[in-house]
Amino acid sequence: MSLRMRLIVSVILCILFPWVSTYIVSDYFTKDVLEQRAATQSEDDLRMLELGIKSMLDDMMYTSNYIQFDTNMNQLLKTHKLIDANSANVKQKIALNYIHISNELSGITDLLMPMYITILFKNDLYYTNYSQIDFNPLQFKEKPWFEKLDHLNFYQSYWLGAHPTYIQSEKNTYPYLITIGRRLFDQ
Repeated sequence: MSLRMRLIVSVILCILFPWVSTYIVSDYFTKDVLEQRAATQSEDDLRMLELGIKSMLDDMMYTSNYIQFDTNMNQLLKTHKLIDANSANVKQKIALNYIHISNELSGITDLLMPMYITILFKNDLYYTNYSQIDFNPLQFKEKPWFEKLDHLNFYQSYWLGAHPTYIQSEKNTYPYLITIGRRLFDQ
């Protein structure tokens, strides 16, 4: 073999062969490490998503229980029964009651994610923590799920689940809502 051929073979054996074999081996191990990291990252993302959803559902149940079981809130809702829908100053009484109930609700909902609360009464009077320009809460009575609330007992909630938002001003920010319904009873 000539000197030139020996140098070419030496370069191939000493430089190119180790470099190619190192590349193939590192590519094989790197691929496994990257797949494992991607799987771990996906699991972590799912856990965080689960915690966020669990927190949101816990907040919804807390707020729902607060409205139903808090003595101060119950007193405010009982004052509503004293309002005669046919009386001359019904709007002033509703406005005063609305202010008290809104203040009570804002104390718990201001720190939470956007939470829209509607309290409907049989005489078509209602209280909300959102503007009626965005949505008329009496439209809930036309929904097919609304009648199911009449069959719930004191401790049950009806989970409607995720659906397109009915709050017009929030359609771009929060296109979907999770809704629960609950029947309030006199205590």
